Amino acid sequence: MELKDIYKIEKITQDELDNVNLLIENGWVILQIGTDEHRYDRLGFPVGSETIFFVAADKPTFEAFNLKLYQQQLEIQAAAQSLADSITSELEATKRIRNRDKSIKVSREYSGDYSTVISDDDLPF
Repeated sequence: MELKDIYKIEKITQDELDNVNLLIENGWVILQIGTDEHRYDRLGFPVGSETIFFVAADKPTFEAFNLKLYQQQLEIQAAAQSLADSITSELEATKRIRNRDKSIKVSREYSGDYSTVISDDDLPF
């Protein structure tokens, strides 16, 4: 990619290395890898620096894949999965209710009607 073709540049820290790999897999290129200034602890001693990645894309690559678009796709997939899970649990609850009602109906059919009172005169002995 030539410098004139760059449409978007992302600055990504080492904590987000997965995003760097994701962008590279989808056509972005690394422009530069560097470090920021040294960080200091509360006593003023240098404790290290953080690696920073600069990745770039031309316009077609950016429009085909970018981190905002990727995040939206993840949210849509999560919402769809949540909806599917809730529909599945509702269907299972409905099946349990139908099976319970069916078993109650069957048990009533086999139990007969015991509301009739039998007197001593009705007994054969």
